[in-house]
Amino acid sequence: MKKNLLWILSLLMVFMCFSCGKEETGQSVKELKSGYTLGYYIGNVTVTNNSKFRKVNLGMNFTQGDVISTGKGAIAEISVNKKGFIKISPSSSVRMAELMADNEKNIAQLNLEKGKVLVGISKLKKGARFKIKSKTAVASVRGTVFRVASAQKVAKIQVVKGVVRVNPVKNGEVLSNVQVDVSKGKAVDLSEEKVNEIMEKKETLEVKKLDISELEEISNEIKETQVVAKLDAEARDESDAVLKETDSQIYELKNEEKKKEDDKKREMELKKKAEKRRLEAIEKAKKEAEFKKRQEAARKKALLPKEKEDRVKNIPNF
Repeated sequence: MKKNLLWILSLLMVFMCFSCGKEETGQSVKELKSGYTLGYYIGNVTVTNNSKFRKVNLGMNFTQGDVISTGKGAIAEISVNKKGFIKISPSSSVRMAELMADNEKNIAQLNLEKGKVLVGISKLKKGARFKIKSKTAVASVRGTVFRVASAQKVAKIQVVKGVVRVNPVKNGEVLSNVQVDVSKGKAVDLSEEKVNEIMEKKETLEVKKLDISELEEISNEIKETQVVAKLDAEARDESDAVLKETDSQIYELKNEEKKKEDDKKREMELKKKAEKRRLEAIEKAKKEAEFKKRQEAARKKALLPKEKEDRVKNIPNF
């Protein structure tokens, strides 16, 4: 694995209504061209630019302004200079808002209009930039592993490796004076309500910890991405390294959960034992009290004949 190569993995989800189109058969991965090219697709995939349809073919180059849409069950995978990929999931629509890609430069901004996108881009060179923008957030990276989930008015940025800089978005405008760096294993949520609070109350963005299910989804997305097989050797090696690191994070989190569960069980057992000892002590004290009570009653009973005899002796004779 080359030290200078990092990956950006991004997943944006938006749950929105859509119209389903005609399903097509799957297409195999062919030799990819440089730039943003279609490396794999299955199902109903359409490409438009200025409302005009482009013919969808493997190896086609994408240009600025292109809108790639997938129908129900459809997937489109784009190669980026054989060093990265963009995977568009079913029922999704992505606009290439800004796109300049060649062997020397990589400047891009993807606007997720609806659906889900997984992105893996190698570490960018000086002057290059890559952004993913939703209705409430924009994630800017140079080389890292992250996922962005967006459900209509809410976006979640989840980082698997490296650091992602996140800015809120209000009415399409990026709030450059508010930002947070989200590091490995962390996530941040941004809803329209939260963005409004940030603007009105000058609040900061809250960073949370990723859970196992989120990491497993990212890992599975990478494993199922067909176009990775046609990337260059460095990119394939980095993809393998990302999977290993993600699986390692999952393993660590599962161990942490198991330890917490084991600790909780031990704590419960200790509490049960302590409660048992407490009840036993109460029962023992109760029995001891009853025993003393019986002893006292027996002692008093034994004294009655003597007390009677003493009273008779003390009766005066007349």
